[in-house]
Amino acid sequence: MQMMHPLIVHFAVTFFVAAMITESLSMLTGKRFWKLVADYHLMAAAAASLAAVITGFIDYGFIWMSDPGFETLRAHMVTGFIVFFIIQLMANYRFYMHKMLPEKMKMGYLILGGLGLGLIFGTAFLGKTAVYNYGTGVYAAMHNYKQTEQYLTKLYSLDELPTPTAEDSLLALPFKPGYDSLQAEADSLNIEVTEHHDEPAEESPAPDNKSDHH
Repeated sequence: MQMMHPLIVHFAVTFFVAAMITESLSMLTGKRFWKLVADYHLMAAAAASLAAVITGFIDYGFIWMSDPGFETLRAHMVTGFIVFFIIQLMANYRFYMHKMLPEKMKMGYLILGGLGLGLIFGTAFLGKTAVYNYGTGVYAAMHNYKQTEQYLTKLYSLDELPTPTAEDSLLALPFKPGYDSLQAEADSLNIEVTEHHDEPAEESPAPDNKSDHH
């Protein structure tokens, strides 16, 4: 079940968007066909959103993330849970209603659906930011992150290095082809400096005091 959230969440988004489109057509045309299509899509969105929330919590416990990625992912989780609540509320309301929405309920229902649409796209944007900007859950970004930290520590001969941000790691990516040659150069420089300091300093000859007396 690990790393299934990015796959499943697309179904929840697609089904909910389709449900709101067909719901709007149902209200505009008054045809029962569009109402039935909207009902099926809304039920599918409810099931898919439940699966997306479950897999999201599972993935959260296993994926790698930096500090900025964690903050973004936390906002993604909060807005995602609000969307989940809206979808479940709308689906349960429609499940127990067998007739067309009463006229007085249509506007409130559309407003709730519009709020859900806005939040679902906002949630998707936060998820995109966490992955593409901060490398959350991307193993290649994690490896590059750790290699960059090791390289900088060795290059500057530091015992400790403040943990770089994921942005630092991703910015270093274009320089990766020269990583091995730079590392070898840094190794040779460290060896030469060490050998130079290990050599005993040559003692300067003592001044010849006898020549001063002549």
